[in-house]
Amino acid sequence: MMSIIRVPVLWVLWCASAAADPKILQTPGEAGTKASEQFAGELGDFKARVNRRLLQDTSPVLASKYGGSPGFYHGVASGSPLPDRVIIWTRWTPAAENDEVQITYRMVAVDDTFDRSELSTGQAHDLLSSSSSKTGTATATAASDWTVKIDVDSLSAKTTWIFGFEGPGGVASRTGMTKTAPAVDDDSVEEMNFAVFSCSRWESGFFHAYNIAANLDKLDFWLHLGDYMYEQNVAGMESARTGPEWALDPPNELSTTNEYRARYAQYHTDEALQNLRARAPVIAIWDDHELVNGVFATGSSDHQAATEGNFSVRVNLAARVYLEWMPIREGSFFQDTGLITGIDITQVVQWGSLATMAVLDTRIKSRTERVQNPIDSILAAVAQHPDPATYASAPANESFAAIAAADKAARAS
Repeated sequence: MMSIIRVPVLWVLWCASAAADPKILQTPGEAGTKASEQFAGELGDFKARVNRRLLQDTSPVLASKYGGSPGFYHGVASGSPLPDRVIIWTRWTPAAENDEVQITYRMVAVDDTFDRSELSTGQAHDLLSSSSSKTGTATATAASDWTVKIDVDSLSAKTTWIFGFEGPGGVASRTGMTKTAPAVDDDSVEEMNFAVFSCSRWESGFFHAYNIAANLDKLDFWLHLGDYMYEQNVAGMESARTGPEWALDPPNELSTTNEYRARYAQYHTDEALQNLRARAPVIAIWDDHELVNGVFATGSSDHQAATEGNFSVRVNLAARVYLEWMPIREGSFFQDTGLITGIDITQVVQWGSLATMAVLDTRIKSRTERVQNPIDSILAAVAQHPDPATYASAPANESFAAIAAADKAARAS
């Protein structure tokens, strides 16, 4: 019989930028065609951005986009699992911009005999309606793009839960499944089962990988290490998804609140992504494309102030939209630093005594502008500072210290 060796681990998770320069590389033979294609795409994007600035912003995503009936068109999700709590999420798509809607949520614990196939049938909904151990209401409003995030507490550790939402007229969401983490001092935990994702570009496709993870027999949680959504347009980019049904929404590079919201809404119409978000809780951190390509602590290599407005405003609104659509808990480790104010997404998740996952923002608060020849700069830095600890920023060092102290206290208790 195969056994799994239990080894305490401290994981630090972040995502380096994996996006290539979107400019088209031309050879003499293809320069004519590709240059005209690139020019047409960039000109169209420029006109769209100018028009958006004149109009201030686009309209929010309403039910008219999906046939007219209000409802739950973007699935359900959960995230940031702790031993006694987990966040659950959904979005109500309203009929009108001024709608304020009461949403009811229900949760019930299930045992290991629960059949996941029941999530797609009425049986799970009937179970929620008849025996929910956790229930409550929340109001979906335009202020948060009608997304609902609830940090459900007082839960049992290491427990599987099913959950769902109900809107006006008895309209029900799909049923989701989530899990609370084991107690931090639980020495009986010998394994954890998870999937890892990053750099998920809509027009590049391959979202079927989400479905593969959603159909795993064992899945405690899944990790997304950044670039969950891309803010760019498609000019000069390879596209595996062709046809009008896969066209980016909106087609231009994002810079306003409703544009970012519309792109997230489009991503979450993907069935595979909906299936994974409904299957298990996510632990997530952003990289750059959720905000703007090439972002660092004081700016971005891609932002164009003339057509995309104030950079700080853009980054902060993009960060808020990210938190609207991602079922993750904001942290409380540090005061505001860097470009983004009022937000800390540092997360620490301990899976019993087996592992500690520290999820840090090293992209925005600590990174300097990218140099043109990084290899020479790295070699020079190593020569000057042979101790790797000197590379860490003060917030990162403080975070490691806080995490280590929490871990030590948990193990001593």
